[in-house]
Amino acid sequence: MKYRKDKYGNELSILGFGCMRFQKKLGKINMELCEKQIMNAYNNGVNYFDTAYVYHGGMSEVAAKEAIVKRYPRDSFYLAKVAKGTDADVVVFCGVSFMGESAKMLNP
Repeated sequence: MKYRKDKYGNELSILGFGCMRFQKKLGKINMELCEKQIMNAYNNGVNYFDTAYVYHGGMSEVAAKEAIVKRYPRDSFYLAKVAKGTDADVVVFCGVSFMGESAKMLNP
């Protein structure tokens, strides 16, 4: 995997993993498949993950918390969140990049 530095000096994978297309099973995100997809991406060098409040009606954020935040060291990945109605830059918080409400939700 190739990496690039952001304006804060963090090394992000040039390929990111978008959490918009998690597959569903019986109307809900298929967590077993979601976790396998995240693990595969992470194990192949992806350290940049993206979610937003509109993905899966907000459930993408919950799936990301279960599949990424609870499983991997906080300083080993970056999680970006598109906050409703903002154009804010990604901010780094405890080794994880957050935007808007993600910082509150993913860092209890």
